[in-house]
Amino acid sequence: MFLYPVRGAVDGFLAAARAADVEHIVLLSSPGSYEPREYKTLIGQVHRAMEQSLERSGLPHTVLYPSWLAGNALRDWGEQVRTSERVDLAFPDAQFTPIHPDDIAEVAADLLTRDTHRGRMQILTGPESMRLRDVVTALGEEIGRTLTVGELTPEQALERRESWMPEPVLRALLDTSAAAVGVPTPVNNSVLRITGHRARTFRAWARTHRADFLPDPVPESQPTP
Repeated sequence: MFLYPVRGAVDGFLAAARAADVEHIVLLSSPGSYEPREYKTLIGQVHRAMEQSLERSGLPHTVLYPSWLAGNALRDWGEQVRTSERVDLAFPDAQFTPIHPDDIAEVAADLLTRDTHRGRMQILTGPESMRLRDVVTALGEEIGRTLTVGELTPEQALERRESWMPEPVLRALLDTSAAAVGVPTPVNNSVLRITGHRARTFRAWARTHRADFLPDPVPESQPTP
């Protein structure tokens, strides 16, 4: 069974999984559950609560801790790129290790179908540590657009918060970015060990999602009846 953390009690669901003789569970968690600046935040609390519930259930499981998801670029910057060819963000020199979602999926599939790499946890990273401004540059090159980076203060970033992003979560993400400025993030070979191939690059993800960052086509004018 593949699980993703949710807010709220899950003990009943896990009891049903145990009664159904589920052999192994793979939980997609977050390093925020243990990172020094994040584990006390809402991000850390939600992920850690899920891990604790799973531990209490007694079900065999492996927890995945992926690094910065490549898909964050679309979630956080997609609208800006489509409409302005500019990405405004706080702490553009913060360094992260983008990981391709397909690599996470392949690792999870392996753990669900084979017992070779099952353990208490697997920490997954992409192939290189990158500054956010360099991620934006790479994105622009792969989609054929020249993207510029504007720097926001944390206060400005909070003012621009999208309604779907809880303020405590954004504050935690900003604190994490502030701590990551000028600090290369670790890279490991977990994807290679488990899947047999090197971790995909952020550029590979950007090429696949090129169309998602292009401006919406202008509707053709309809002839007057």
